[in-house]
Amino acid sequence: MFKHLDDAPSASDPRATWDAYWRGLVAQPRSLALPIAGKTTELVKLAMNQSWPELVTTSTGAIVLGVTRLDDAPLDGHPDGIALLDLASPVRSWFVTHAQEGVDAASGSAGTAVIFADQGMTTGWSFATGTSEHVIVDRSEHATHAAIAASDSGYAVVYIKPKTSTLFALALDPTGKPRGPAAQLPVPSPPITKWHRGIHPLALAHTSKGWIAIVVTEVGLVADTFDDSFEPALAHTTFLANDNNLVEPRVVVAKDRAFLAWRNHSNGALLTRIMTVDARIHGGEAAPPEATGSEVTLVSKPIALDDGGFAVAWIEAEHEVHVGRWNAAGSRIGTGLVAVSGAAPFTLALVAQGKALVATFEDESRYPYSLVARRVELDALH
Repeated sequence: MFKHLDDAPSASDPRATWDAYWRGLVAQPRSLALPIAGKTTELVKLAMNQSWPELVTTSTGAIVLGVTRLDDAPLDGHPDGIALLDLASPVRSWFVTHAQEGVDAASGSAGTAVIFADQGMTTGWSFATGTSEHVIVDRSEHATHAAIAASDSGYAVVYIKPKTSTLFALALDPTGKPRGPAAQLPVPSPPITKWHRGIHPLALAHTSKGWIAIVVTEVGLVADTFDDSFEPALAHTTFLANDNNLVEPRVVVAKDRAFLAWRNHSNGALLTRIMTVDARIHGGEAAPPEATGSEVTLVSKPIALDDGGFAVAWIEAEHEVHVGRWNAAGSRIGTGLVAVSGAAPFTLALVAQGKALVATFEDESRYPYSLVARRVELDALH
């Protein structure tokens, strides 16, 4: 459980150990340098044995970092856990918990919440905020992948059960308590689950008409739409792409449109398209997705911009960080190269900061490895 802390353990207290201190408590916020355009800003030092730190962003522009410690080497002085890096203000808060994987996060009226897999991707899933933590999907469910999104009334979580090749949705109140049993959603083909934890075959977003869940199945990319009643009979399925080479769908919703980004594992392209909030493809079923880049190995979660457009970051050729900008109709405005080398091909996030974008990634050229950020002005993308 997360707790807040005022003072470190004193040497005179034999019951207080640093291990217990970091494992059960949240450190006081520390100064965090904000990124400057054209310069690399170090955010967090990573131990050499950190296993693929995961980054996700929230609608408030915060970055949530989840790491799993492999042995006793800590993350910047801390053991394994979850860190909230708020680039909107110069503070850094640590949410320390037991080992976890598969982090996803969402921000709503109740604040920021995270979900993570408990002791491995084939066990249970927990829900956590800055003040509490509890299990929402029991280990007996053997849920491999999950995604969370927020609405004004709480949260929703979708997850895959590989043993039955099914997709489930769970409604949560603002405290993360399930509103009822999970509902099985219709999918025309079994979801794909035979990936390591660095691959996310699920994405979820809240819209004015309910929820959109994007899932990679054995025959292609599918959108499931369902309303706040979570009635399976009212769910609707739309094929977005009949191609079994698609991986890592990412989605964000702004007003009446959803922006979807994913990558083609076969040809290495980044693919994007616009959908309406009921998952109809903008431009009709025959409209092909727009292709960008080559040798793409990782795609960030897209973000919605104040002008109605969208932005996304990706890594090409294993070590190059790129960002791109699209207008509200889904047409690409421009792209930019943020980092030429050094980026690890499995850690990436993007946030908006005024009239600029901040790309955050793991820098392998530093020793020890570090989580760094680079800022690029929106007007520079053309």
